[in-house]
Parts: sequence; C-alpha cells; structure tokens
Amino acid sequence: MTNFHSTFFNIQPLLAGQKSSDQGSSGQGAVLVITRRQLTEEENLEELDQDFTTLMDSLQMRQLVLDLSAVAFMTSAAIGKVISLHRRLARSQGRLVLCGLQPGVEETLSTSHLLTYFHVADSSQAATEQLV
Repeated sequence: MTNFHSTFFNIQPLLAGQKSSDQGSSGQGAVLVITRRQLTEEENLEELDQDFTTLMDSLQMRQLVLDLSAVAFMTSAAIGKVISLHRRLARSQGRLVLCGLQPGVEETLSTSHLLTYFHVADSSQAATEQLV
C-alpha cells in the first residue's frame, strides 16, 4: 500500500485492534479519507474510478470505509463512481461503508433514495465496526 498514492484520498488502516486476518476471505481493508471539497466532473472522476479499481484489483482491498467528511458537494457522476465501487465490492464479497456525510451530500443521497442503498455510519470508527 505504501507505493499507492491517490490525489483524491488518503489511505488509513482500519482500527488498530482489527487485523487483516480477522477479515478472512473478504480481503484487506482500509479507510479512504476523501480530501477534495467537491467531487465533480471537473475533478477528473475517471482518475478516482481508476484509484478505486487499483485498490480492489492490485491491492486486494475488499473492506472499505469511504470518509466523506471533507466533501460538501458531489455530482451524480461522482455518486455513480461510488455506486460502481459498492457493486464491485459486493460482487467480491466485500463491503463499503460511507461515513462523515455533510448536509449537502446527505440530502443528495436521501433525495436519490441512496441512503438505504449504502451502508452509512456517523463516524469512521462506527463505519469500521460495521465491517467486522
């Protein structure tokens, strides 16, 4: 993981008490802390999608927390990338949990009826607990 770098997020390990072996066949996990204020088409969302693909395919990440605390706004195209990640993880017996939803993002997901589609938690710690 040390060789991987994304311009969209920082990668943090799961809780110190949780070992990757605790996750069994579902693969390794991480907390992805989005560092962008907005996720829009102007942010080169294809690069974000490629970063997600690298995490899954090359680094075998299957348990992911997506911390959106810094994100005030997401376009439907950005939400589409998160939906795609969720589906890819589900097909691989993995799991994605969103956390830190700001009011604008939460409202957009609620209006789109996606709050019930995604696993959502208030904090990174609570999200990590949903992965266990």
